[in-house]
Amino acid sequence: MRFDRVLRRLGIPGIVAIACVVALFSPLRASACSCANPDLEAEFASANLIFVGSIESFEALQEVKIRVSEMIKGQLVSLVSVPVGISDCDYFLPPLKPALGERFLIIAHGEPGHWSISRCSRSAPEAEAIETLERLRRLASASRP
Repeated sequence: MRFDRVLRRLGIPGIVAIACVVALFSPLRASACSCANPDLEAEFASANLIFVGSIESFEALQEVKIRVSEMIKGQLVSLVSVPVGISDCDYFLPPLKPALGERFLIIAHGEPGHWSISRCSRSAPEAEAIETLERLRRLASASRP
């Protein structure tokens, strides 16, 4: 059956119904991760929580729990729980699979119970973030009264 015959057979109501179903199940907007890469000072200023910590538990696409060992900015907490898989910008998305006890520099946004760690931030394994970590410590010292 040719396409024009299918359209005639469906008629206007059928075409409108198909269009509504397609629109209903289509995403409202595309969700791609786009990183602006601000300078470190701007990232420090916008972050709510900056710390060094070790992975206490990790469930891929579920949650990561990080034991805080050094708080650089934010309210002192001992354990931070972060959902993973909410956004395609989440830092701990596959293929990243942190080992238990592995230490990370974490730059987080949000509030307790609603933290997010973006792969656009300078969050990284501690061993790869030595220079960034030193600069963040200096910024933290300079911002304290």
